[in-house]
Amino acid sequence: MISGFWEGILQKRRFSQVKGEISGSVLDFGGNYGELGEYLKLKDYHVTNGAFSGGSFDTIVLLAVLEHLERPVEILLLLRSCLKPKGRIVITTPTPLIHPLLVFLSWFFLDKKNIEEHFGYYTKEGLKRIGESLGMKMRYKRFQLGLNQRVVYEFR
Repeated sequence: MISGFWEGILQKRRFSQVKGEISGSVLDFGGNYGELGEYLKLKDYHVTNGAFSGGSFDTIVLLAVLEHLERPVEILLLLRSCLKPKGRIVITTPTPLIHPLLVFLSWFFLDKKNIEEHFGYYTKEGLKRIGESLGMKMRYKRFQLGLNQRVVYEFR
């Protein structure tokens, strides 16, 4: 399936952008089948695609997930409560610039349903406001020609 091929390539690009930010016990929220854990050979790795029973983690990861959440701040507040004191939340999410391109590519290469499930696209300023509402500081980096972004939220 061609869409699976391209999505696999994009997934590995996201993995390469976050590998230096992931350490300790990891919760991969929305992590499909645990591909991140396999790719990075993580030992203390947990994946969930929805409900979870809590826990205490050094790193919580949401790769290409934030844009699919109807109430992202509520979910992030819940996830923050599962962080250890020096923990972090690592996120990748597309920038608003990519929306027209994703819609176009969904006709040929990408999973159209997946793109239609995007509730929103975030600017750097919007992501900073989310971090402030979490009481966390933000580190930010764009990648893939500015069409994607990595955010790391850490306790102040």
